[in-house]
Amino acid sequence: MFKRLLLLSGAALLAYHSSAQTLAPIEVRPPDEAPGFSKRDNALAGRPAATVSQLQEVLIQNWNGSAWVDLQRQTYLRYATPTLPGTIRIDRSNGSAWVLNGAHRYRYTSAGEILSDTTDQYQQTPYGAYFASINTFNTPSQVRWEWYKTRNAFNTTAPWDSLKRNSHSYNAAGQRTQVLEEFYTSGYFSATARRLWTYNGLGQVAVYETQSNSGPTNWDPLQRFSYTYNAAGKLQQSITESVLLGSNTYGNSARNTMSFDAQGRESVLTTETWGTNSAWATSSQTLYTYSANGDPSTATLQAWNPNTNAFQNYQRALYTYAQVTAIQRAHNAALGLAVAPNPGSGASAALYYQLPAAAPVSVDVCDLLGRHVATALASEAQAAGEHRVALTGVALAPGLYLVRLRAGQQQWQTKWDNR
Repeated sequence: MFKRLLLLSGAALLAYHSSAQTLAPIEVRPPDEAPGFSKRDNALAGRPAATVSQLQEVLIQNWNGSAWVDLQRQTYLRYATPTLPGTIRIDRSNGSAWVLNGAHRYRYTSAGEILSDTTDQYQQTPYGAYFASINTFNTPSQVRWEWYKTRNAFNTTAPWDSLKRNSHSYNAAGQRTQVLEEFYTSGYFSATARRLWTYNGLGQVAVYETQSNSGPTNWDPLQRFSYTYNAAGKLQQSITESVLLGSNTYGNSARNTMSFDAQGRESVLTTETWGTNSAWATSSQTLYTYSANGDPSTATLQAWNPNTNAFQNYQRALYTYAQVTAIQRAHNAALGLAVAPNPGSGASAALYYQLPAAAPVSVDVCDLLGRHVATALASEAQAAGEHRVALTGVALAPGLYLVRLRAGQQQWQTKWDNR
């Protein structure tokens, strides 16, 4: 599900499979995240219930020794279906404000399969995007090419130029078996690396391996990940092996072991490293909590401190959802209308939306009876495209409200849990 997405990457977060180099890496892992696993392959499952938990925001924070400090956030917008966002916006904190860092844009088939996705990485305003990946498909669910382009980061009129491409291969069962990575130089693409997958009898990933190219037909090992599963089919443990210096031989590097709660959900991810004494030593753990609806609520990464023989906070992810009904989805899908974070206070919440055409826009806050209680934006002419209206100037008592958007002669609204 997209609610698992995306941290743009414990193993990748935000491009769905190893194109995480396009965005700043995130170290804390979301539930069910492992190197070599493609979120795209698992992202299309959604709950068909009348009301669903729609992911609004993932907030990443670092621990500074006494408090949690904002680092990065991902905002999910323009939902095509209850669980399929059209845009995922990535902002990084500069200490006093949020600065756009990147964005993912998705298009879907009528069956809910990804038709295309584009990832842009941005410089600070006004330079705009300087790195992009564009995916094309053999079928709606199978990537054929990932095309990476780049341009001068400080020249908004500079042309785009090819940087590299990844070509995907699949077996008869439709499972990805290889990704060939080729860099573009002097008018030609040349192979530099590849990724390989093998599967067990149940169709689960058994081994994921990365290799580098040292000649036309020479492939040298880099890393190998081996996976084992419990009786319920959930990923139980992964072992990472890296090539030893001066050889093409693998040696142990890291081991991840997952523990589960009584509901079968991931509860603790323990990470160990292979030490000089040829034994596994604990290095970190990630703790997972869930909301009453069963949605991931927090993922907290803690590092092992050998001086105190205890874990200490390092980084965490906070997930925010909105409970969305069928009626709300029908009204809001076209605009991608959403408040994020939700629940969230007026000190941090904002309304996000997509205008199909230029129009005068106003944003008001109403109580659940529809009575006006505050104005977030007086009438303002806005161009077509994505917009954000902060609710910071709205001082209201905690509770449920309706945020109402008027664009020209049309009106939409969405719920806001102000806390």
